[in-house]
Amino acid sequence: MLSKEAIERYQQIYERQFGETVSFEQAKTQAEGLVSLVKLIIKSNLEHKYESGNQFGQSGQQN
Repeated sequence: MLSKEAIERYQQIYERQFGETVSFEQAKTQAEGLVSLVKLIIKSNLEHKYESGNQFGQSGQQN
């Protein structure tokens, strides 16, 4: 769950980017969805990165 301040900040950013206001409830739903998406992407990337059991690329350097 996001804090009230985080949701209000999302509202400010949304209005600045799109020139439209969103209600607190709309902002809460959108922001929580965005956080879930980012978490999913990070998890997927980490699973893919460590799938082979090796965190290093072919050159031996850490990615």
